[in-house]
Amino acid sequence: MRAEELAFVWQGAPDPSGVDQAFLALARRRGAAAIRETPGRPTDDPMTAALARALSLQQSLDLKGAISAFDEVEREVVARGGGTLSEGELTELYAHRAGAHAALGNDADAWNDLLEAAALAPGRSLDPARFPPRLIEASRRAREALAPGGALVVTARPSDAVIIVDGQLYGRGHVEVSRPAGRHFVRVERAGFVASGRVVENGATPVDVRVSLTPASEPGASELARRGALADANRTLGGYIAGGAHAMVTLVLVERSGRVLGKSTLAVDEQLTSGALASAVEALLGGGDRRGAAPNAVPWFRRPWVWGVAAGVAGAALGVGLGVGLSNRDSGLAARVDLGPAR
Repeated sequence: MRAEELAFVWQGAPDPSGVDQAFLALARRRGAAAIRETPGRPTDDPMTAALARALSLQQSLDLKGAISAFDEVEREVVARGGGTLSEGELTELYAHRAGAHAALGNDADAWNDLLEAAALAPGRSLDPARFPPRLIEASRRAREALAPGGALVVTARPSDAVIIVDGQLYGRGHVEVSRPAGRHFVRVERAGFVASGRVVENGATPVDVRVSLTPASEPGASELARRGALADANRTLGGYIAGGAHAMVTLVLVERSGRVLGKSTLAVDEQLTSGALASAVEALLGGGDRRGAAPNAVPWFRRPWVWGVAAGVAGAALGVGLGVGLSNRDSGLAARVDLGPAR
């Protein structure tokens, strides 16, 4: 089969399980078109790439262009509760925009950005190799100016949804996170549901944040075929996770006409491996009318709670576990994580 005859289409935003990354990596391994279709978003441009472009403009001394690019990233960050950016990337957004503002003489705007960066990472100093002494000193004063804050008490539905605060993963279902006073980003994700994020103003007293996710919808066969046809594919292998009590990834092979040739489902849990996913894909592509679940696979390891599987999936050998986990990063921030049912 020539590459242009087949397209892999993942329907949905990046998933905390990492199964979407593994699915698209299989497409690239076969030389097929790898497409992500995210309903409601005008572009699939990763936020990290947009931040990198803003930093590149700043390094080339296009300061006004850099500020405009930083502003665009911030709009996405605010709308998506930090989106896919880590704590370090969120801090860089505001610290570097502060540098651009300071270089243009916009001291008030620079100070506001330094306060934002300090609230996100109060224990982090600016790197002397990347920032001028004047900005480093201003950043120190911004950290000292922070008022102590109360806890952010975040409760998520479903109760096994992961909770991310200021780019750090803190737990599932219900967490209490101590944060300085100021603006903070809260994001909740769960496989098969539409991720939700918001901005929260933290003060001296605890702030109660409740987030209920909406189940992701199941795309139709004609919709998957239409997206694949845009890549000149005669057959499209669609992948998605629809909302439900249990996260299930569904694979659907469709013709250009929209006729379904095969379908397979796998549970998104600690038993799911990239090898099992690859087997399900090969079963569908190797026999057009074959249906059913992929063969059982022994997990690569019964891992402890982990985070970041998606980052390593693309280059991993077959058999690497995909199920989502969690860890508390060593941030120096007090956090209480409750992995039981949400209260």
